[in-house]
Amino acid sequence: MEIGNCETCNNWNTKQKACFPAGKSLGGVCMCDRFVEDEYYESDMLVYSYQENGEFWTGPKFGCVHWSSK
Repeated sequence: MEIGNCETCNNWNTKQKACFPAGKSLGGVCMCDRFVEDEYYESDMLVYSYQENGEFWTGPKFGCVHWSSK
């Protein structure tokens, strides 16, 4: 398993700007399909209990186990 930073991850979208935090231009939105809203639960998922646009803002140096090369 390879862990990399968001800035080099295929799941990271810098064109879809998140509304948080306002004025920050270095970040992006993680579009990983392992982040879900109360659908099902597996050991490698992040599940949130209510939807807030279904997005997670991350900085370029954040990373996770679901990193995939661009």
